[in-house]
Amino acid sequence: MSLRVPLPGPNNPRPWAHQMKLEKLSATIFRSTMGALSGGHASKNGEMRPRAFGGHVFAQAAYAASKTIDKGFIIHVWNPSSYWNTKAKYLQSITGYFTLLGLADEPFTYEVQVIRNGRGYCVRSVTVKQQDDPTICFTCICSFKKTEHGFLDVQERQDLEKK
Repeated sequence: MSLRVPLPGPNNPRPWAHQMKLEKLSATIFRSTMGALSGGHASKNGEMRPRAFGGHVFAQAAYAASKTIDKGFIIHVWNPSSYWNTKAKYLQSITGYFTLLGLADEPFTYEVQVIRNGRGYCVRSVTVKQQDDPTICFTCICSFKKTEHGFLDVQERQDLEKK
């Protein structure tokens, strides 16, 4: 039987930092210590188990990648709010794909691969698995950039409503 971890819920509330906590197994491998947020159930080996909420796995993958980046780098973001006058604050440069469903009550293992370490940008690939299954259930690419100070909005504002 696989290792089970406690799930959050109304009787077991957790602060965000506690929910996202990762155990460092090596310089580039991390494991979740708490059960993921869940939605719905799935059958595994004849047993109904809670399915992990994908956003939780996505966020932890980005967090694991960030733990392999030097200080002074941030997740590469673009701020469209001033350009399109939307309420969105950031569009992150993370591309991810779910290939299998994950179980919320099993720890996830996040394996980070260094794609590039540059002076201004760093790129990481993250593969996510669960302990009893060697198959990748999620994979993503994360781009990080050095913090910049100065003029960031260089494109002219366009009124998209008139088109």
